[in-house]
Amino acid sequence: MRTMFVGLTCLVAVTLQAQSASYHRGDQVRVQSAAGEAASPSVQRVVAIPGDRVRVEKTALYVNDKLVDGLSRELVATIEHWEPQLVPAGHYLLMGEEKHNNSAVRSGSLVPSKRIVGLVAAAKPR
Repeated sequence: MRTMFVGLTCLVAVTLQAQSASYHRGDQVRVQSAAGEAASPSVQRVVAIPGDRVRVEKTALYVNDKLVDGLSRELVATIEHWEPQLVPAGHYLLMGEEKHNNSAVRSGSLVPSKRIVGLVAAAKPR
């Protein structure tokens, strides 16, 4: 189990096993690297699903011609070089960032569904 501090709220992230599951835009998922190790950042947001049209304009990301809210400019910059494209079958566009003290790890990439370990459920501890 991993504890993260987001603003003033402490969230406890628990991975729900969901092999062969279908994920939805906005889901928080835990990801592993191609080598089977925890990816960094380990928790990422599903931004686009198979068949979605993705395009980047300056510091904004659009999925199916709708602006995706809640992404920092720095996070969108990780994919700013992308040409407009469709998310291929069996893949998801995942984006995530983790901030530690004065550094940050940001990632945006197309990830095969087999590298998604499962959904992350966030709950406030009592």
